[in-house]
Amino acid sequence: MHKSPPHPEEYGRLTNVERYRALHGFALRRLNELRHTYDVAVTDVLPDAYWPALRFERPAVRIAPRDAAAAPMVFAFTTFPGLVVRFGNWCDEHFPVCGCDACDSSTEDESARLDKCIAAVTAGQFHEAITLPLLGSAGLSNSYGSAGPSRWARLTRRRARELLRGSTNVRHWIPWTRIAPR
Repeated sequence: MHKSPPHPEEYGRLTNVERYRALHGFALRRLNELRHTYDVAVTDVLPDAYWPALRFERPAVRIAPRDAAAAPMVFAFTTFPGLVVRFGNWCDEHFPVCGCDACDSSTEDESARLDKCIAAVTAGQFHEAITLPLLGSAGLSNSYGSAGPSRWARLTRRRARELLRGSTNVRHWIPWTRIAPR
């Protein structure tokens, strides 16, 4: 992280973004570990179906527990390079959140953050909800339990209705089922 306050021009500058390419390999290793630890189905999916505004280097990987009450994850490998991961039905996390020189996140910090999210999801500590009150703003919230902060984001009422189509508005996901040792 920065040792001194960033200069304003650093907010628009992207230097050495290739350092984030290591996140691709890190995510692929984690996917392989998850595949061999939990009772899951792993499929390649088109990332454009989830994130039409982003550009990707390869198909995304969806890893879903066979028990539908446990949260799936979709890992997409951006051309930035970086990752965007969907946890559950609606929660998208970007790794890094920002790659500008002022934010200066490290691949180690981003890998650790991804690990915390994965651990919370597989342990059944991940919750997400869409609120759509009769009046006022709709919102999307999620929590990784003790693994990270809860977040809330405003949604348009129309977007909230789109996301809720055919789904309950609150998901308290259960832990993933481990494969029995051989």
